[in-house]
Amino acid sequence: MASLSQSIAERNSKDRRASREQQEQAEVMEMLRQDGVTEGCELYYMALDLFQKAVCRAQNKNIQEKEHRVKYIEWTWTKSKQNRN
Repeated sequence: MASLSQSIAERNSKDRRASREQQEQAEVMEMLRQDGVTEGCELYYMALDLFQKAVCRAQNKNIQEKEHRVKYIEWTWTKSKQNRN
């Protein structure tokens, strides 16, 4: 019975973490839309991919100027592609 309770507690913890991550992703994507980036463009898809990482979401949220947020996405995307090769 104790292992069942532990299993349920672990699952609930994972669900809360996933929910928080989804909320953070929604926030940064909304910021991107407010910056004028439209769904379907290449930059939008780059951001969707990058913002799966918590560190990328946090860094993007800390950038004040929209032009710099866009540059950050482009720069990070380019660097990550270079590191994959």
